[in-house]
Amino acid sequence: MTPRDLMVLLIGVSLWGAVFARGADLISCKRDGDSSILTYGQGVGYKSLKLNRADLCHVGFEFVPDSVSRADGFLILSPEELGRSAKSLVYRVSFKTATAHLIGDLPASAERRHDGVYVDFLQEGGSIYMNTYNLLPDRIDYSSDSLELVIEGDVCTAPDVVVGSLSSGGGRCDRVVPASFQDPVCIAHSGRNARIVDRSLCKELEKMHP
Repeated sequence: MTPRDLMVLLIGVSLWGAVFARGADLISCKRDGDSSILTYGQGVGYKSLKLNRADLCHVGFEFVPDSVSRADGFLILSPEELGRSAKSLVYRVSFKTATAHLIGDLPASAERRHDGVYVDFLQEGGSIYMNTYNLLPDRIDYSSDSLELVIEGDVCTAPDVVVGSLSSGGGRCDRVVPASFQDPVCIAHSGRNARIVDRSLCKELEKMHP
């Protein structure tokens, strides 16, 4: 693409909005004053949506349709800011009823796994975490279940050495399990409970560290 072609493309996007496709579903976006109008382009009888975001077409979004009704689904906006803490707003939308309501946000780095399920990876201290988010019609379920791969430091277990609760400094330890890059420890969290599990469950997390 020549510089001139790129300039024409950018001007076209800023004037007419952008078109975003996902599978067979096509959503067109056009700015309307201080709002943006989204139109579902597959078939007739569907209504347009208006969101109070003048920059929506320019910033971008992803439409994730339901498996049953392809004109309903989730609209995931691109983050307004970049960085480790960047968030993407998520709307539940229906082009049948022309409705849209905000249900929450996702980490901008979250990856889609299957219908309505996203995962996010975070490295903090000597551990790598995988958190799970479930998109529901009325909210985002920030699951309390997560995996942690400890690649540096010690893991304190109690009351036994196989499936104990994780203790972060202080308190009683029945056993201290050392963790390292060469021999990491996999921990499954569920609410306030945590237990050491087989490393095979953290296989994906092991790919994240050098």
